[in-house]
Amino acid sequence: MASQKKLTIDDIAAAAGVSKATVSRYLNGHRELMSEKTWERIKTVIGVSDYKPSDIASNLKKRTTNLIGVSIADITSPFSVALIMGISKCLDEHGYTLLISNSGDSLEKEQNNINSLISKGVSGLLVNTSAYDNDFLIEKACRGVPIVLCDRKVRNYSLDVVTSDHEAGM
Repeated sequence: MASQKKLTIDDIAAAAGVSKATVSRYLNGHRELMSEKTWERIKTVIGVSDYKPSDIASNLKKRTTNLIGVSIADITSPFSVALIMGISKCLDEHGYTLLISNSGDSLEKEQNNINSLISKGVSGLLVNTSAYDNDFLIEKACRGVPIVLCDRKVRNYSLDVVTSDHEAGM
């Protein structure tokens, strides 16, 4: 079976008889910049063709992604499973996708995983770090990488931290 060609914004523009810029305005919700007739024509073409805009193209233009990197110290821990489920639910509600990595309580692996997540263009990191002394995370935060720690802290630097209420849990 032959694979279908992925539709592009150019294809939608040609089918609707408008410019690529007009389709872009439609996709970005700028209804005031076109007539009702044009809006409805683009809407119909997109509906019939089941067109989905490319996240890659959109992210290149915005210079950001809807990806959040999650680094977990020990993914086999019941706490980690609950943490990932909570993170996933929250990110889903806000239109983000998570990329999960497991360091196996190895600082070296954690650093490699975080570098890999950053290279994939994540918009930020949620880190359940494996080390209290973590100059690597401090360096990344100083370079502007958005980092939130999950239930663990790092010595000598004030990163945002989300923790459990251990006293109430007892």
